[in-house]
Amino acid sequence: MIVIQPNYFHVGYGRAASTWIQNKIFSNLDEVFLLDNSKEWLIKSAKSKAELRKFFKKKHNKKYLQSEESFTGNEFRDFYEIPEKLSWVNPNAKILIIIRSQFTIIQSYYYLYLKKGGILSFSDYFKIIIENKKFNYLELYNAYRNFFGKNVKILLFEDFLKTPKLFVNEISQWLGLKNKFDINDYKKINKSPNYSNLILLKLLNNFLGISKIPRGYRPFLSYKHENKIKLRRRLLKIASPLNYILNLIFFKKKIKLSNYEKDLLIENYGESNVFLFKKLNKKISSYHYPY
Repeated sequence: MIVIQPNYFHVGYGRAASTWIQNKIFSNLDEVFLLDNSKEWLIKSAKSKAELRKFFKKKHNKKYLQSEESFTGNEFRDFYEIPEKLSWVNPNAKILIIIRSQFTIIQSYYYLYLKKGGILSFSDYFKIIIENKKFNYLELYNAYRNFFGKNVKILLFEDFLKTPKLFVNEISQWLGLKNKFDINDYKKINKSPNYSNLILLKLLNNFLGISKIPRGYRPFLSYKHENKIKLRRRLLKIASPLNYILNLIFFKKKIKLSNYEKDLLIENYGESNVFLFKKLNKKISSYHYPY
């Protein structure tokens, strides 16, 4: 067996253009082969370098890329143990982290949490995020720098929204490609859900007894969980008339942070955000980040 060592790792974050990048860029590369099978749990649970070698088999005479936003963490915490595990695979790999303002990413992750079966209110979910210090980008950046040094690159989701062509060219440079991508379709793939969708998801999660369980272990529970998610999907189709009515009622309503929650974000992330933006040679005042 010929073992490969991925040359590039795109590690997240989720809800920060990752799906668009995977579909529009990484899946259409001639010089780089995208590894499309999830390795998150295998890498996360590995106990040694030797154990990881069997997870990667060479198929093409190309550079290899692993794009998996869950490497940065789950819906509740960031994974600071992953950088070392990825260095076991290839200590010379290049790392790409795409971050998004804590003012907006938490609401988006809450929707992801509900899709996976969550039942907490947004305020309760927000408290856990703060307690776990998830989305401390400076801390995660330093964790990767400890193992990959200058091979760690951070891009901002907000730059994708403002200057998508420059953003895409940055990815091209990260991949070491000479030719720049000519992409005109910058349509957002993961649209923000209607507030009515959030209400129905939470109601059905409670009704069906769905609860968010950790991925990758307790297979029987995972199987039961997936079946409930499938049943919820069918019920959502049946409840589409109700969803339509709720959407009319809550047409303009969105999950918004309270002033108290905004202050907590500034208190918990402001100093580290300022320090990180200095490292990135960017003016934090030009972006809507807590500081």
